[in-house]
Amino acid sequence: MRIQTDSDAPSSRLLKSASLLRTYFERKLKTQLELLTQAPSEPLGEGMQFDLQLSQYGIWGLRSQIALSEKSQTEIAATFHGLLGAMGNLENKNRSLRDLELRLNAAFTEAPSNVISITRAMSKSSTTLRAVGHSAGTRRWLLRLDCLIESERAEDIHKMALELHSHSSRFAFIEYQSLATEARQNLSELLSLGTVSLFVRNILELTHAEQTVLADLCRHNSMVRPLLMIGAPIPYSDLRGDPEINVEFLALLSRAYIKLTRAFKEYKDQGLIHYFLDSLSQYPT
Repeated sequence: MRIQTDSDAPSSRLLKSASLLRTYFERKLKTQLELLTQAPSEPLGEGMQFDLQLSQYGIWGLRSQIALSEKSQTEIAATFHGLLGAMGNLENKNRSLRDLELRLNAAFTEAPSNVISITRAMSKSSTTLRAVGHSAGTRRWLLRLDCLIESERAEDIHKMALELHSHSSRFAFIEYQSLATEARQNLSELLSLGTVSLFVRNILELTHAEQTVLADLCRHNSMVRPLLMIGAPIPYSDLRGDPEINVEFLALLSRAYIKLTRAFKEYKDQGLIHYFLDSLSQYPT
């Protein structure tokens, strides 16, 4: 167990970076600059104040000995917000991953051997993190609609769900069956997972209680809760006639319905994945 020191704290790292940027601009502008780590009690005579994005980290602005030109202020603001804002966003994402890990530790049953530990993933470089979840430099879709993925091949359903997730802004891909039974039947537990992709390999394997809870989940704002990707090994018409299927839940899922009549590889090779992504992100729930 490693105890976090003050120098490890996110705010300390950001302040250190802010101090280095201040030194850089002091040399470039040939003037002394004071980094403000508390809200100024009165409007600055000379210098500039940053917006709330940075002030939440205790970085309020710069006080200057001379007036700063509009060009200099624009360059300073762009540099500080670009670098420190990105660092802050990364810290927030890491915090979300740590929170998710704590919830999953309580919700998961015994993890399969091929599940990658979130802690191990976070401890590696940012390149490794992207490789685990997303590819670098690619477009991200803001997926809004839960979806039903039909195919006779279970592996193609899984591949399609993973492909959709990898192009989305969702930060984790979780297999529903890996959650403990109690978590699968508890709406609050599912909502607490946040903006993840929640994959169900086969809708026919869901109990009546699980379908009811997942239907309730579908009615919440999809931008702040898990997005469902659910596999169907039989046609939609057959599902509607199956007495074990909650038709209200099925109707909620079928707002986005992907029917795979060919092998997944063909859809990917022909660039049709983007069509599916557009369909899932185009309409708000």
